[in-house]
Amino acid sequence: FVGSFAEAARGARRAAQRAHRSRRAALNYHAGVSDSPVRVAAVRRVGASNRLAVLGGSGFLGAQIVLRALAGGVERVASIARDPSKAPASDDPRLRRVVADVLAPGNWESALDREGPTRVILCTALPRIPDCEAYPALARTLNADLPRRVAAWCAGHGARFVHVSTD
Repeated sequence: FVGSFAEAARGARRAAQRAHRSRRAALNYHAGVSDSPVRVAAVRRVGASNRLAVLGGSGFLGAQIVLRALAGGVERVASIARDPSKAPASDDPRLRRVVADVLAPGNWESALDREGPTRVILCTALPRIPDCEAYPALARTLNADLPRRVAAWCAGHGARFVHVSTD
């Protein structure tokens, strides 16, 4: 009985590890940010329909996604932020720094309309719990309403959507 329990625990652990790798691979695939040579080849094969927009592209995570996407061969990357001068330093002509405020009605929507991305990654959030407790309306807007609206925009425009969330 003990042996069968240990076997079951090992099997469950292996299944969880496989699921984690699958989720990570799926996110990397949709984001176009994998180091995998297979993924880089697939990114290059997609060609003209490979346009990425990163909302929050000047933040800590967003800036890294922008750089990885450029390194991975994405055709065009739009780093969308209130202050795009904070976007990653790159002279790559495929990088577009776009000014848009996600809190201003219609602002980010028109930026996405202009850029015409086939993939959108949302990195904008209010991640710290003390800030969320201090500013609940802002937290709801950034962490719940904005992702819902960006997902709706993506669904309406045929773009893939990745929402990066925190606890």
